[in-house]
Amino acid sequence: MPELSVRDRLESIGFTGRMPGDALSFPRSVLVPASLRGSLRFALSGTDRFEWPGIHEVHAGWSSKRYDENKWLEQHQGLVINGKHWFCSQLGGTIRRCEDNTVDRPRIGATLNTVSVPGAVQNKYTHLGEIEWARVQAFAGFAPGLLGASGGAKGLILAAMEQDGDKYWSGTSLAFRDDMSGFCPEASSPLLYPAAYLNGPPVGQTGPLFAQRSCPWIALNPWDGLLYSAPFNPAMGPNGGILIHAYDVNDRVFLTRSAVQNHEAQYRVPLALFDALDTDSDGVIWAYRFVRAVELGAYLQRIQGGCFSNNGFLYLVNDVAGNHGVWRFSMLSGALLDVIGVDKEGGDFQECEGICLYGADAAYAIPPYPSPGETFVCATVWEWDTGDDIVWLKDLKLGPFVS
Repeated sequence: MPELSVRDRLESIGFTGRMPGDALSFPRSVLVPASLRGSLRFALSGTDRFEWPGIHEVHAGWSSKRYDENKWLEQHQGLVINGKHWFCSQLGGTIRRCEDNTVDRPRIGATLNTVSVPGAVQNKYTHLGEIEWARVQAFAGFAPGLLGASGGAKGLILAAMEQDGDKYWSGTSLAFRDDMSGFCPEASSPLLYPAAYLNGPPVGQTGPLFAQRSCPWIALNPWDGLLYSAPFNPAMGPNGGILIHAYDVNDRVFLTRSAVQNHEAQYRVPLALFDALDTDSDGVIWAYRFVRAVELGAYLQRIQGGCFSNNGFLYLVNDVAGNHGVWRFSMLSGALLDVIGVDKEGGDFQECEGICLYGADAAYAIPPYPSPGETFVCATVWEWDTGDDIVWLKDLKLGPFVS
């Protein structure tokens, strides 16, 4: 079978836009051979795994800004910017819209306003994780005119929701208007996928649906319009990499209230969530349809956050002790293209948390940027259990590939 071209591969995943050029990369050290560094053409290789010298390498290019007197960092979990405002999520269920104080490096400013998970839902979902920003057009196939009467909102904040502790309830994507004016049930959904048993790996596109119980992150891919997510510790695929889940936010499946009640151990959708999404009280909600599982070319656990670039590359940040960092994958083949460690600040109670891109290469960026064409990858380190929370905002300027 002949190899697919980049354009053919893009068409196969539903991308019909302008052909992108080569993407940006981490500024790698001499430890990583140039022949291993990825690009669009290299993304088609389908290589299962690379033997990198080690994620323990922490590149000197990281800039670090400490925040210890800002409300947005209390119980910090995730962050995203839409080019105008920062949005920061907090464990208990609050999202803050903040000023952008960027001059030459990304910087988060004062809180402007907030929005919270609805009370009845918050009683079941006690962990608000990573967040994503999406243009309202991303949901036009299911809910055209979604923000027509919403006032100042320009898009949606999507929040990865799960239950702390035993994670009994299904992981969920909850949507909020980005002017913090309220919850948007039409764009929200529990995450369900076909499996042979609870917590089992996905088994095709059909079959009994089970809850994706853990949901630390969600991210929209601008190339195919699908929402991607995975459990905190994803299942392993046949080639030894992790499996992540892709959902269609516009092609939905319906769930009835009676089915949710009668099959609670399978769907694990609490009635508080069902009722919040059932806006017309007809006993039916519409859940994102599971499309496929994608095997990535590396095995990583304890994933805390994820985001896409406008070239369709997936960035993940994880928090394994001594092996934490930012990983970049091609979504054309799943190949690992780059990985770099994130330096912590020496405390015993620190976690890598959120990740986003700032600038021209961000998936849904709105100008202006620090300088034309510049892009930074931003990650956060949260220090907890030390009296007052501390967050370090790490940023790393991306650069062109070295081939």
